[in-house]
Amino acid sequence: MSLITHAYRFTARLAPLAVRLRRHKRNLVAITAALTILCIFQASYSRATTPPAALQAAHDHFRIPSAIEYPADDQTIIEDSCNKYFSYVSQFGTINTDPHLDYRYNLAAFDRLKFINDRFAELIDKFTHKITAVVKEGEDPNRHEKEQDAVSKLTRRTERLLRQLIVTEYDAVALNNAAIEAETVERIRRIRRFNQCFVPKQDLRLDLFDCGYLERKLFPVLTRQWPVFQRWDGQLVANGNIPHLEKVGSGLENNYNITIFNGKNNGCYMKALRDSFKGRGIVLSASDLHKSELIGLIKVLRSVGNTLPIQVMHRNDITMETRVELISWARRDEIPLPESYAAFASSQALPHVFPKQELWFVDISIAVTRSRSYDIILLGYANKLLAYLFSSFSETILMDTDTVPLVNPELFFSHSVYQTTSTLFFKDRQLEDKTSVHTINFFRTTLIDALEGEDYDKFRIPRLTEYTRKSGLFANRESHIMESGVVVIDRVKHFHGVVMALQLIQLEPTKMLSWGDKELFWLGLAASGDESYGFNHFRTAAVGQFQPALITGRDSNGVEMSFGDGSTDKFDPARLDEFAPRFAAKRRVCLTHPGHINSDDGKTLMWINSGFKYCKLNLWEIDAKKQFYSGLSEPELQQLYREPFRISAAIIPPLVSELQAGGVVNAKGEYEFELAEAKMAEEVPKKDEPESRFAKYGLLRERPWKHNTNVCRGYIWCAYDEVHGVRGQVVEFGVRALAKFKFLGDVWFNEYTEEEPQH
Repeated sequence: MSLITHAYRFTARLAPLAVRLRRHKRNLVAITAALTILCIFQASYSRATTPPAALQAAHDHFRIPSAIEYPADDQTIIEDSCNKYFSYVSQFGTINTDPHLDYRYNLAAFDRLKFINDRFAELIDKFTHKITAVVKEGEDPNRHEKEQDAVSKLTRRTERLLRQLIVTEYDAVALNNAAIEAETVERIRRIRRFNQCFVPKQDLRLDLFDCGYLERKLFPVLTRQWPVFQRWDGQLVANGNIPHLEKVGSGLENNYNITIFNGKNNGCYMKALRDSFKGRGIVLSASDLHKSELIGLIKVLRSVGNTLPIQVMHRNDITMETRVELISWARRDEIPLPESYAAFASSQALPHVFPKQELWFVDISIAVTRSRSYDIILLGYANKLLAYLFSSFSETILMDTDTVPLVNPELFFSHSVYQTTSTLFFKDRQLEDKTSVHTINFFRTTLIDALEGEDYDKFRIPRLTEYTRKSGLFANRESHIMESGVVVIDRVKHFHGVVMALQLIQLEPTKMLSWGDKELFWLGLAASGDESYGFNHFRTAAVGQFQPALITGRDSNGVEMSFGDGSTDKFDPARLDEFAPRFAAKRRVCLTHPGHINSDDGKTLMWINSGFKYCKLNLWEIDAKKQFYSGLSEPELQQLYREPFRISAAIIPPLVSELQAGGVVNAKGEYEFELAEAKMAEEVPKKDEPESRFAKYGLLRERPWKHNTNVCRGYIWCAYDEVHGVRGQVVEFGVRALAKFKFLGDVWFNEYTEEEPQH
């Protein structure tokens, strides 16, 4: 039975109450009720049922028939499979390119019961509000009680039918999601097979396909034109030409020989693009909104001795005025040096130099299809993945504009992980929130199961091993795997993963389920059957200065208490002796800046994110009222927010695996003290609770990371060096490192504007 039929039948059932309400001259109540139900559910009906039908038809039409037979000769299997598959594709044009196919994906449908209950509460609230509003209008106070009773009866009669209608709506939304997911799997499969056939690691003998036709269908967001490169001195490289840079100078001059590679190719654009990559360099995706961060980054790169060329990728949204200012900072003979330079210089064994930067601006707007639909798809994080695709470097360091490298970037390439895999990724914080089971199943279907069938049997795309299957995402449902402020990769060796990452950001399920772009770098490789990727072994650290640990829990009287936050303690100070022995060694670092310690030596801080401002948002006046800063006066907090933060230590809190080994967390990831608290609530009589609560259970809510949601607009995280007796990793930096961090912070911050960075 259709949703509209349900609604009309429900309207008919309102008639008896309508008659009753007319006696009170309120016939508008019944009319309003009927119209409310019809309007709400007719909108739901058109929204929820039309897309699934269209999507299912699209999926059925564009799916390549599995009945195609492939030869079994191992020597020719890939070539023959490619020829058969793309012959079918070319002949029938069965490639869906509708950019509107994805936008109705609904994450709420993952939980059926919650979806139904939430929708029911929402609609009952709207329904009651509208009916009550009509009843109250011009009502005689003496009749108010009778009318309210009539509304209550009407609402009760409504509830059962509402639930029936919502179940129908849920089924339509779930079908919509299923159709989108099926189409997503098909799109990923097509890209994977295209890469294997037309951008292979070694040439294949393929039939005469129109590769351009296939690319226009598979990559409609790309025009198949080449970016425009412009050097700091005005030299323009365009019309399909790509600059290859070879360093010949050193020190202050930092000169490069520039040779021109002609990338024009009448065949496959993607293959020609991959073949055009050469050399090493730094890639930034930016616009005018990032000018202040770019200036700070350029000054820091000069200060750490960078000699790698830099390409600033943009979509014609960097003005000439901004370019001139950036070039000035990159090429001037000297940069202003803060007072902290003297201490830094004296700690160096050799005289310090500030190389001029080989700065290029790369306009990729000509390479991207301009339309309203694609502009919506390629907003925000997608620009970073466009830069990831279109830079001219082979060995690439992709950086965010608010990233601050604290070592010469060349050292990223010498890391043991990069030497082994030609990639170097960095791990994010290990937080407690979990990815939904539906998300895990979706990625397992997309990345693992899809590679178990024809993609391996017929196209020899490698199956994924335990390396990916047992990763934090699939084994532990971790929500945060990668921190993408720095991505180091050889894009020639891993080009298939580069192309796949750009595809994944355009598909609504993968975009919504992966926190923007940050997980798509390793997922793009895995989705291509490429497991030659690796991470710096350490998790993200909190960097800054030690503070006394903040522990929250309950005292022996069962009262919520906090200890060590600089505020007035909520429990009897005389009882401090109960807590001091356990808390004496605990320390924390609270800041907005994730940092990354080199796992090769266990002590070098390689880079931080979020610049050098204590809080990158200028919110000191608002935050001054928060208890977190109760120990600071307003002038002190203002100074804290308006000068570089200082680094003296880093904390990597205990990992979940370490907490499990220490008996703090069980195999399900549950904290034992939470289980004890639940058990206590059942076992301990309320009258006995004050005397026995702490003595019996010692309840302390300790966590590796604590999120301070009300400070710096939620950007502040605190890391703890010890959790229930399990210690994490602590790095205390020496005198030379402290001088370096202070100098780099002052360099980055000097002349930094007060405008809020945009991301």
